[in-house]
Amino acid sequence: PTIRMAKVPIALPQFRRSARILAQSKESLSIESDAAGEPSAKRSKKLRGIPSSVSRKSSSSSVAAAAQPNVNNNIMPSLINLGKLLRGTLVKRPSATIKSPYVADVSLSQGKKEKQASASSMVLAHAPSLDVGGMCVPGSAVYLSKRNGEGKTSHSIELVRGAPSSFALVNPASSIGDTAIDNGVLVGAHPRLGELIAEEVLQHGLLKTALTLKNGFVIGPVNDYDDAKKLSGSPRKPRAMKRKHGTNNNGLDIKTSIAGARSTSHETKVSLRRQVTLGDSRVDFQMTLNNPVDDTSHRVLFEVKNVVCADYEAGTEPEKNGPGHCVVVAPATTTNTDSNGENNGYQRAALFPWGKTRGQKFEGKTVVSERACKHLRNLHSQLSEDVTPVVLFVVNRSDCESVRACREKCPVFAEVLEEVVQAGVKALAVRVRWTEEGECFYDGVVPVNV
Repeated sequence: PTIRMAKVPIALPQFRRSARILAQSKESLSIESDAAGEPSAKRSKKLRGIPSSVSRKSSSSSVAAAAQPNVNNNIMPSLINLGKLLRGTLVKRPSATIKSPYVADVSLSQGKKEKQASASSMVLAHAPSLDVGGMCVPGSAVYLSKRNGEGKTSHSIELVRGAPSSFALVNPASSIGDTAIDNGVLVGAHPRLGELIAEEVLQHGLLKTALTLKNGFVIGPVNDYDDAKKLSGSPRKPRAMKRKHGTNNNGLDIKTSIAGARSTSHETKVSLRRQVTLGDSRVDFQMTLNNPVDDTSHRVLFEVKNVVCADYEAGTEPEKNGPGHCVVVAPATTTNTDSNGENNGYQRAALFPWGKTRGQKFEGKTVVSERACKHLRNLHSQLSEDVTPVVLFVVNRSDCESVRACREKCPVFAEVLEEVVQAGVKALAVRVRWTEEGECFYDGVVPVNV
C-alpha cells in the first residue's frame, strides 16, 4: 500500500525539527512498499496473540540510511504494519458490562468530526496496557485492531493519542488536525509492540553505527538463518520490502551504501534468538556474531524496555486525572545544546518506568517493577570480553529527543541503571513514528541520559 505522510500526527517539542517535518508532510511524500509476510505461527509465548493483520516489514536496502538518526521521512524505513485500524473514543474503562480493568467500552468514530457515542457504534476493546500512564482515559482517541477468534472483546487498543507538546499547547494555530484531540502524538499502546519493533531493528542491523563492540565486531543485518532454524525461539527470515530510492543524511546513495553494508555483513555470520535463559532470568534477544575467518565469536544480549510516557515543560503540564497519570515536569535546570553550543531550550524526554508500585520490592526497596531492576542486574552479570549486554529502550512515540530513568517514580531503577552502565552495560534507545494507518516507521537513535 502507498502510505501518505500528510496525515502523520506530529507533536512539536521543538520548532526547528517539527517545521521541517511539517514542510515535508505538506508535500504529501509517499513511501512505496510491497506487502510483507505475516509473523511466524511458532512464536514465543510472550509474542503470541498477534493479530494476523500485522505485517512484519523488512528492508535490507535501507539499513545504511536507517542507521543514521533523524532520517528524512521519504527514506524512513517501515518496521511493522498493523493493518487497517479503526478510530474510536474511549468511553469507559472498566467496561460497563465487563468489570475487568483490561476491557474498555469504545465508541467507533463514524467520521472525523463525530463526537457522540451511540449504542450501535460501541464495542468492547482489550486494553492490554490499562490506562497507558493516564493517556488511555475516557475521551481519549484510540486506534483499534479487530481481534480474531473467540473472546469477550472484539477489538484491541493498539495506539492512543498522547498529550500535545508544549509548543502545540501555546501555538494551537500551528497544530495539525481538525480538533484539539488530533494535536497529540500517536503512542504505541500495546505492550507487545516494543519487542516487535526491537526485533525488526535488530534484524536489519539498524544499531550498526550506534553500538561499538569489542574485537572489531560490527552488528550487521541478520544473515545466518540456516543455523537459526536449528534453535528454538529463533525468528524466521523476513521478506524483502521495496523502498523508495533516495539518499541518506550523509548524501550517500542508498543503493551504493547498502552494497558496502552487505559485503561487510557477509564476512560475519549474524544470528538472532529471542527469550534466551541466562543466569536467573531471560533476555529478550541474543545476537551471535561468528567470524568464519578466525573462528571467533561475540554475543550481544538485548533487554527491551517499551517506553510510552514523557515529561512536560514547566507551565504546560495538565492536571492529573488519577493516581496512574504520568505528569512529570522537566527539571528547571534542564538545558539542551546543539553542536554549536546554542541552547535549544526544552526538549521532551521519554520516561521509564512508570506505574503503580503494588508492593513490589527489589533488594528491600519499593520499586515500580522488580523484574526491570532484576533484568539490569542480570545483564551486568553477563558482561565479559566476549559478551556485550545492552538495555534497549524503544520510545514508542515520536515527540521525544531523549530517554531517562523516571527517578521521580522509581529512584531505585535509576540508581541501578546508572550503576550497571558505569560498569559497562550499554544503554541505547530508538524512536519510532506511527501513522493513523497503523504503520510504524523507524525514527533513529536518541540518547539515554543516565
